Amino acid sequence: MNFYRLMFCILMLLAITSCNSTPVVINSPVSPPATPTTLATQIPTPTPTMTAPQAKIGFGAVYGQIIGKKNQPLKDMRVRLGEILKLTGPEGGELVTSDRYRSPQAITNENGYFIIENISPNKYGIVVDNPDEDAPFFISELSGKKLKVVEIKAESVLRIGQLQIPIDNPQ
Repeated sequence: MNFYRLMFCILMLLAITSCNSTPVVINSPVSPPATPTTLATQIPTPTPTMTAPQAKIGFGAVYGQIIGKKNQPLKDMRVRLGEILKLTGPEGGELVTSDRYRSPQAITNENGYFIIENISPNKYGIVVDNPDEDAPFFISELSGKKLKVVEIKAESVLRIGQLQIPIDNPQ
């Protein structure tokens, strides 16, 4: 019977100490806190990254990076998605329509990254405003002969990677 009382007391003691917000440490060696210089030398400097967006119900999202002709990230660039219109007639083809005020768009950050969220499902062309001229850049496939078309689906996020445009650092 004494054994059970002893076990009950131990369990109660454990329950009471576990409810305490201060942890109980018994015979634990204490090491001095690390100095900021120690931590800085141990942890490498992270490369610029971006957190992927989350798609909302009924909408999609797209993200990527704009780089210049020397592969440098371009900041403060307006990236828009333009609707694709099919041209009728014997030649056919596609045309991108983009409105500076109503099209889904974003501005690149200091590392050239952009996120466009709350996009209605559809096929879009990618347009990057040219800071030096009124004519924007229409992003094309690697061959340069065909417009790059992205398909945005509901509840999905599209990573399009790096998109290069033929300019140096804009001012």
